[in-house]
Amino acid sequence: MRMELANKTDVGRRRENNEDYFASYENQRWLFVLLSDGMGGFEGGETASLITIKTLHREFEQDILDPFLFLKNSISSANQAVQRAASNNDELGGMGATVVALLYDKSNHVVYYAHVGDSRIYLFRKNRLMRLTEDHSEVREMVAQGIISEEEAKSHKRRHVITRCIGRETGVAEVCKQPLAVQDDDQFLLCSDGLTDMLGDEDLTKILKRSSSPQEKVDLFVAMANDRGGKDNITVQLLHLSGTAVRTGFAFRKTIAVLAAVLVLICVAIVLYRTPWSAKHPLATVKKVLRIPAGVTAVPGQAQDSLDSASAGQKVLKEPIAAPGLNTVNTRPEISKQPLTEDEQEISSEQTRETVTKNGKARSSKVEQKGEVQWLAPIDDPTAYFPRDQNSVRMNAETGGAREEQTPPVAPATTLDSGSPVESPDAGAARDAVKSEAGAQLPQGENKKENAASLERTPTSIPSPSKTTEKAPSQEPVKKEVTPAP
Repeated sequence: MRMELANKTDVGRRRENNEDYFASYENQRWLFVLLSDGMGGFEGGETASLITIKTLHREFEQDILDPFLFLKNSISSANQAVQRAASNNDELGGMGATVVALLYDKSNHVVYYAHVGDSRIYLFRKNRLMRLTEDHSEVREMVAQGIISEEEAKSHKRRHVITRCIGRETGVAEVCKQPLAVQDDDQFLLCSDGLTDMLGDEDLTKILKRSSSPQEKVDLFVAMANDRGGKDNITVQLLHLSGTAVRTGFAFRKTIAVLAAVLVLICVAIVLYRTPWSAKHPLATVKKVLRIPAGVTAVPGQAQDSLDSASAGQKVLKEPIAAPGLNTVNTRPEISKQPLTEDEQEISSEQTRETVTKNGKARSSKVEQKGEVQWLAPIDDPTAYFPRDQNSVRMNAETGGAREEQTPPVAPATTLDSGSPVESPDAGAARDAVKSEAGAQLPQGENKKENAASLERTPTSIPSPSKTTEKAPSQEPVKKEVTPAP
């Protein structure tokens, strides 16, 4: 904001000596405006006001951490300094002074003020004059108690008797209770009683309303007071603040910190709302307070139905999710927990064969451990889905369930040295299947023996569905030419 400070002091029409002092000091952050009205004779009053201003200037040169505490302590130091000076010089005995101090924070654009005695600080804002200080005088106390009126106080014979002043035990400063935020076109008027005794609030308002400069207004104040008698010394300081206040100090940082804290709390609430905490998690209690349904998870294809069911107070059933391209129909046979017999082994082989799809990829795999059948997750090797023969089951039970390669070896057809082919294991399995179909015509005992003999001869081997099964060599006898012996 733009600052304009104007000031002037005058001895008046009846006094021979001016006992008033004023000053202003400024640093990077603060502006300190002071005015003191001395009393106590020709020499004493001037000395008291001068000591007061110098002491406050010395205190201002130190760092200001707390503006309220600074104003109180600095005025207290000035009071002690005046008392010491009066005690050391008999000619200065009984001297004292009033003081008004205005501290402007240029960073936060706020004003602090304090006073002792009957010197005043006014604020002129939006064509309205407001008195920021109350006189420390007997007349003012009578007005506050309702003994006399405001009009009677102006002409009361004890209107110049003050109850507080610098240089006495009562020289304790009255500091404002809170800072005053400045606005555009604010005017702060600091003055001694030589001005307010001659001019009323209406006169002050008329001059402050003028569009003239602050210095012209100050000159007009002094001239008008002298025109009306000038009974005392007249001292005036006028501070004019204009422009938009950009708050970049403590107040602004505090506002930003509060907004940031609110934003963080909103983000935390969103995370708590969207995260599916388990029932045992400590943050699940927060979700209960927020009335968020527990256990709702985002499942592809079922997220909206799950949320609708949860909001309606229904249980959300977690169904298995079908991966693309896989058949989810449960075609697995009932798992047996007992070692398989020979007949059950053959039935299980038929059921496993049904789980192979048209594309040649199996939907489930089966391995045997210690004589038990277990189903595993689908894998890509179709040759691993077929059961081993009974000998493999028995060997697994004896070796403690050690896993072997799941692809059974297929024995190729061999040929004797004589050139006649030998029957392959696949051909033996086919022949055993034919015998099993015709087993109904044989006696029961023979049928069992034939099946047992078939299982002991060759292991059952099922070719891969994705590969074409090679045909066994022809079983027709090979004709040999017989050469007669000579």
